[in-house]
Amino acid sequence: MLNLEEKTEPEQGRCYQRLMRFAQQPEPAVLLPLWCFRPGSQAGCALLAAALFLAMGAGLLSSSGSAVEIGPIAYVGSDAHKEFTVDKEIDGNALVYYELPGMLANRKYIVENKDPDLINTMMGRVKCIDAESQAALWRRSCDVSNRAAQGSPLVCSQDGTFAALINGVGSTDTFKPCGLLALSMFMDHYRLEKHVNGNWTQVSVSEENLALPHETGTNSKVYGSKIDHDNGALTINGAQSWLTPGPVLEHFKVWYRPPASPLVKNLWGRIEGPLRTGKYRVLFTSNSPIYTEQWGLEEKRVIIAGEHSLGSKGACKVLGGVALTLGLVELLTAAGFFVAKLTVGITAVEHKRLDVATE
Repeated sequence: MLNLEEKTEPEQGRCYQRLMRFAQQPEPAVLLPLWCFRPGSQAGCALLAAALFLAMGAGLLSSSGSAVEIGPIAYVGSDAHKEFTVDKEIDGNALVYYELPGMLANRKYIVENKDPDLINTMMGRVKCIDAESQAALWRRSCDVSNRAAQGSPLVCSQDGTFAALINGVGSTDTFKPCGLLALSMFMDHYRLEKHVNGNWTQVSVSEENLALPHETGTNSKVYGSKIDHDNGALTINGAQSWLTPGPVLEHFKVWYRPPASPLVKNLWGRIEGPLRTGKYRVLFTSNSPIYTEQWGLEEKRVIIAGEHSLGSKGACKVLGGVALTLGLVELLTAAGFFVAKLTVGITAVEHKRLDVATE
């Protein structure tokens, strides 16, 4: 007959011995890795990191100096156009941005206020709060008091472009995509012109492929299966959308990725370079005053910059400053380790003298 107890005890003994061996952690036979923890070694590592960060910071600041950026060109809802001068030619393609300082689109209640038929999140579920239907369009200066009963066209006193998009739906209730983020979408339109021989000549600006690579186009990876094209119109989950194919849809994709900062800066268009020096103007064909007159923004801005492999001029400056700061911190750390090494050395010498004197 098999005696289970006789085999269980030795097995338990072996497991206990292995556990105690792991818990006691006997001294290693090779002590070379401990060399890294000496003050001198740590000081050397800190100096190496300082050199790396200082080199990165200097390179980024140098790149920011070579980047060409025009603006910001500030305007408000009452401006018809803004003139500016290009003093330095942009050799490659130029990028046109719009900037909304103080828009605060990074607030949690706005970021999560999206259409669940378009966006899914890993940690939670987005939903349209306080903007599920056209009844919430009063937030955009639209008169919705008696529209559902009378069936009259929507009128938005401060945003005719938005009203035209909603009226194209053919419904007084459907609002797809819904949510506060979609409701606040930036919809200003512009035309860029250059002054040549006494006349203003239009400069071609492309509004295609503005979103992230996996979001652009009609069959994009993110939106291709969620936004359907039906005879020139767009539908979301079977309901007709107020978005239209082309530039409006591309601008929406850019807007639907709010930044982490309170400053909203999004790509508005691309200019095939070079952009020559001279006198230019931005002619606003649609300029909604709701941002400055109702939502509290002091101004809206236009920025034109040359394409750069490291991003924008401002990003290079910020990253360069951070890298230089980290380099200085590493220098101070290295100095601290050198002082610690000297202190340890002096203490060892004093102990040796005391031992000799004692003997």
